[in-house]
Amino acid sequence: MICDFFKKNLVIESPRLILRPISKKDVGDLFQIYSDTEMMQNRALLPFKSIEEAQNLADFFIRGMKEKTMLRWGMELKENGQLIGTCGFTSFSEQDRKADLGFEMIGTPKGRGLMRETILVLLNFAFTNTDINRVEALIETQDMKAPELLKKVGFKKEGDLREYKMRRGKLTDMTLWSMLRSDFPL
Repeated sequence: MICDFFKKNLVIESPRLILRPISKKDVGDLFQIYSDTEMMQNRALLPFKSIEEAQNLADFFIRGMKEKTMLRWGMELKENGQLIGTCGFTSFSEQDRKADLGFEMIGTPKGRGLMRETILVLLNFAFTNTDINRVEALIETQDMKAPELLKKVGFKKEGDLREYKMRRGKLTDMTLWSMLRSDFPL
């Protein structure tokens, strides 16, 4: 069951990262990440202009974990403890045995395969600790980098959804990607 997530140790390590639940101490780092205009280019939110926005986001992530409606981790570099992004499951459907994947990372460490490493660790965590059968990712159609990443980790493109989500004040086309338990090499 999906609720089994919340019974596990939610600190996950990969070779180069520590994935850990977001806490109030992350507000400054969240502001840095979510005020990065390049990173926020294909996201639902506009780049942050104030620390209060980061505080609200941290509270949202923390509340989602307490209410067991989402799991959001901070991506911390082992080499220096820097928080470089967030990742996790933005929603779940117990009945449909699925979860929605979300992720963002600031520009500095890009190109090192860190997001690929993160997604593989999250998929392994989901498929070995719960009965989740399907993980979905919705990507804006103009995002050129996320589809490449999703292909590399084994997601399959299922189709384009026209004017599907309200993003930055306008309806935006999205592409649906998925990974099934049977697609993932456990």
